[in-house]
Amino acid sequence: MEEPSNPNGAGGDGAGGDGGGRSGREVSSQGGESGVDDLDELWPSRPSSAAAKLAAIWVDNPATSEWYTYGLGGLDLDPEIWEVGIHLDGVDNLERKIGRDDITYMNVVAMIETQGYSFRDSIYCRQSDGRVILVENNAIIYELLEMFESTRVLNLTVKRRAAVVAKKQTNAASEIKGEKTFVIRKMKLKRTCPTTTDSTRVSARWLAAKYESLFRSDPNTTIQTVIDSARQHFGVEVPKMMAYRAKWLAIDAVLGDHKEQYVRLRDFAQTVVDTNPGSRVIVTTVTLAPSLDNPHPGPTFHGLFFCINGAREGFLKGCRPFIGTS
Repeated sequence: MEEPSNPNGAGGDGAGGDGGGRSGREVSSQGGESGVDDLDELWPSRPSSAAAKLAAIWVDNPATSEWYTYGLGGLDLDPEIWEVGIHLDGVDNLERKIGRDDITYMNVVAMIETQGYSFRDSIYCRQSDGRVILVENNAIIYELLEMFESTRVLNLTVKRRAAVVAKKQTNAASEIKGEKTFVIRKMKLKRTCPTTTDSTRVSARWLAAKYESLFRSDPNTTIQTVIDSARQHFGVEVPKMMAYRAKWLAIDAVLGDHKEQYVRLRDFAQTVVDTNPGSRVIVTTVTLAPSLDNPHPGPTFHGLFFCINGAREGFLKGCRPFIGTS
């Protein structure tokens, strides 16, 4: 049988490396075998024209794909033959026999580009334990080759990814398996609708919490001040009735309820005595007569008297008496 010719010419530039048919495991300039990380620098970001031609030959010759390699006539004439399966959505799967040295990331990308895919689409490999690996460079390819060395079978899955770029903002979508439908994952578009000052999410309680500090510094703040401030700072139009309710809620939070403060008068009296020794505080209450509305009335506030000891002593010692007897 006549040997197939090298699509790139004997000793020409290879699909995955320099001329001379060197294998994918390149030798560094110092003579040693380069690391996996250095191999990524040997390939461009897009497949070369040679890789595209070789991928087209593999696709067109499914039965004899392993004969076509950039290594023909080079150093390695008896490469390991691997079964590479590339599973595509909506397209017949690519199952080809390829030499190990020809299994590179750019060659895989070149093969999927023959089926209408691109290097932007995602390439995955599912391991035996169910974990999925994203294939995005040659380092991962070589890890997979070492992982499946015993079977020499490499199965890859390609998921199409659509992207729309508008003013440096990317909108991404992915295709649903088994359907010609895309799901939008991320969308950032420029707003074209005009802004509006109407908002149904603004409430009087929310306004009261926002402007409580304003009413704490000036309880006489007007309703119009609240309306203007909400329009300026939040861009919303607040009705007058909502502003009224917000004002009284804020004032209640700042000043408190007067009726509830009466029960704290004796606490106030005790605080005055504790902080000003010698002072005198008297709180008097009265009990109203029972009525139909209030058959058991409790004590009601009547009066409050307090004398601060410091003020009393200052008055007695600092003022000269002017009433006396002779």
